[in-house]
Amino acid sequence: MTIRKLLETWNTLVMSLMLLLLTAHILLILSSHRYRRGKTRIILYWLHGLFSFLGAYFPLMNLLWTIDYNVERTGPAALVEAFGALPGAWVLFYEAATLLILALCFRELWRYGRTRPSLDSVKQAMDLLPIGLAIGRADGTVAQCNRTMDDLVRQLSGRGLHDLTLLEGLCGPTGEARLTLSDGQIWQLTRRPLTLEGEDYLQFAVEEITEQARILQDLERKHERLLGLRLRLERYNRQADRLIIAQELLSARMAVHSAVGGVLLEAQRYLRDPASYDEARLLQSLQYTNTVLLREYEQDDSDRNPLAEALEAAEILGVDVSVTGRFPEGEPFRGILAAAIRECAANTVKHADGDRLTVELLEQGPGGRDRTFLLCSNGTPPEAPIRESGGLLSLRSLVERKGGTMKARGGRDAEAAFRLEITIPGDCAKDGPNGP
Repeated sequence: MTIRKLLETWNTLVMSLMLLLLTAHILLILSSHRYRRGKTRIILYWLHGLFSFLGAYFPLMNLLWTIDYNVERTGPAALVEAFGALPGAWVLFYEAATLLILALCFRELWRYGRTRPSLDSVKQAMDLLPIGLAIGRADGTVAQCNRTMDDLVRQLSGRGLHDLTLLEGLCGPTGEARLTLSDGQIWQLTRRPLTLEGEDYLQFAVEEITEQARILQDLERKHERLLGLRLRLERYNRQADRLIIAQELLSARMAVHSAVGGVLLEAQRYLRDPASYDEARLLQSLQYTNTVLLREYEQDDSDRNPLAEALEAAEILGVDVSVTGRFPEGEPFRGILAAAIRECAANTVKHADGDRLTVELLEQGPGGRDRTFLLCSNGTPPEAPIRESGGLLSLRSLVERKGGTMKARGGRDAEAAFRLEITIPGDCAKDGPNGP
């Protein structure tokens, strides 16, 4: 059976196969150019495509002459006649061989495309990036844009990225912008110049910074709170400085009050009855008071023993101090006890005209940590209720500042003209020396 007879019987099937093979050849040639295959391979593909064209052209002309024998026979009529007289098996063999060759070529081209970069692979890689990228020329045309950037531009403007006008306007002269979308996402847009193969481009990159922006806002809020805390601490430090200064002034006033009070009482006794009073004793008191007051600014506080000084001051005033119990071992117990002895000794001489002071030291509370001082003086009991002022008021301020309590009352007999009870909790104690 010749090719002409084959076409008369199976014209639709044969021509469809021929045209399909020709289309496949065209696709193979275009793909080879796209993947930039070697010149030799591309030339072979072109030659094979030419045979496919001739393989479709000659059967088509034979088919036309078979349908209408009177059609004008143009072109290489002798070749068309000779092709139609060939055996029909040749056409079938050619189509089968060409189909196999095309399958092998496409398979090899598919493998080549998977192992080597192409324009499609670059675009696919850009679309997979978590950041948005857009590269454009200086005239504003877009050379490359990935899916993330295109989606972002659509959310902002409602259309795709056709030029760089929108991105240029967002970046402004600084080249940076922070974009907040309707769903709360925050993106950072940056622009920088780019030069490729001697041509200038503009690269726009956008990155989501929603989480970073949230962390930054939290840090700013914490910074504001810390700043407020620092200001409060500064105010507290200034207040603490004022309290320390006030405490030092109070201690100094109490010391001066006790010393001067003792000297005045000695002087008063001497003026009332100079003959019955020892003048040497008065001069000794004056000398002691002046020495103490003048050396206050020279002596280190760590070298002072306020309890021993209080007992010495009471002895100078002529007050016999009797102590029962164990002396406290730390501050503020020792300082408060010393201040109480000084104040009671001075008041014994000044207000009650007495000469004896009994001090009872009690240990109370869990483990004996709380301390109670009970001071009783002899002499003339007060006729009116005791009004705290001067030294007693300063002593109460000192006790209450340490969390303690103080009770002062007059006695009912000559053995206890005045009673003073001071209780100090143990949780405010600090270690200190033993003994008076």
